Amino acid sequence: MPKIGMRMIKSAAAVFLCFMIDMLRGGGIPFYSAIAAILCMQRELSDSMTKGRNRMIATLIGGIAGMGMLYFIRFLSINADTWPHYLIVSAALIPLIYTTVLLKQPDCTYLSCVVFLCICISHGSDENPMLFAMNRILDTWIGILVALLVNALHFPHRIYNDTWLEIPLSYLTNNQRLSNYMQHHLNRFSKEGMKLFIISPQTPAQLNQCISPTILSNSFLLLDGAMCYNRKEDRCIAQCEMSYPLWVKLYQALSVLGIHPFLYEISDYRLYIHHQRTMNQEEALFYQQGLLNHENHFVLHDTALHESYRQSCIMLKLLIKKEMKEAVIKELKPFIDEITWIMYENGDTIDLRIYPIQLSDELIQLQGIKDNQLKRLRYKQKPTEKQVIHDMKQIFYHHKIKK
Repeated sequence: MPKIGMRMIKSAAAVFLCFMIDMLRGGGIPFYSAIAAILCMQRELSDSMTKGRNRMIATLIGGIAGMGMLYFIRFLSINADTWPHYLIVSAALIPLIYTTVLLKQPDCTYLSCVVFLCICISHGSDENPMLFAMNRILDTWIGILVALLVNALHFPHRIYNDTWLEIPLSYLTNNQRLSNYMQHHLNRFSKEGMKLFIISPQTPAQLNQCISPTILSNSFLLLDGAMCYNRKEDRCIAQCEMSYPLWVKLYQALSVLGIHPFLYEISDYRLYIHHQRTMNQEEALFYQQGLLNHENHFVLHDTALHESYRQSCIMLKLLIKKEMKEAVIKELKPFIDEITWIMYENGDTIDLRIYPIQLSDELIQLQGIKDNQLKRLRYKQKPTEKQVIHDMKQIFYHHKIKK
């Protein structure tokens, strides 16, 4: 059974305030203030501001046009509620609608027409319709401002700051960038104590390019969860490592196909990317692009990688053509109980990553986080920013996701 939410309570509070303001002001019609407050009371303050702005502009345009039309009709001495009156008012809708388009305010068209018709038709025969038009504008603006004020208030609520939230970075970004809206909420959550695990296939260098330095999450699970990156301290930690004997067998099996993987390892809390100097076209392109970001640390070897580097690693990265996919997977299948792999397609090239069998689950457990302390936010398809923020609030403040 649905519960009474804060939006319902805030809507009722805003309407009551509109009535109280009208009692003090006198002479208005609180109905219009109440309607404006209800329509502008949205789930997010940013949505309320957008609705309020559009309604203010629409009421102003429709109100001014309505008052102008009343002066014009009275100048022509046309009686209200006659066919010439209706004809002129109907024809006036054309320039009114065109004005909203000309002002690049198409979202205001409908409401501008409603306000215009309300003034010209419903109250055209009033003794003082001009006063009604001015009060109509003022009442609406009062309702909008009250809704924004009430929606901006944060009522006391319980914060579940003992809960960790794991969320893919792709849910937070658009075209690998954080919007100002998302940054505002993430900073607010961080100040209030939200603990985040943001998971991404990126490296620290790629992450720092797309996320503002002000977003200092507790931890990022990068490289698909194989590595934990503390951005504030600029430290990389990996507990899920692939042993030297295992990756050597993989390396040698892939070398038969003419493939030489990039090897990722962590040393002194830094991520290093190893490869032999001999590269194919795809590998050379990846290397050249990686050099453009000075935060990347490449190590090139003159001999075969398994001969010059004899330590554990966290990942092997293959850049292959699509037509080689089946042959590569055939070579990997004998190791299926010891490794896992993830593929990213980019045009004709496949970025195939080989990891130890455990990924983010083990890293999280090794940090002492219990299962009941971790919530994972997942969707069947990419959600909107507003949906993500809403569900993060549900977990952080209410310990659940609204279905």
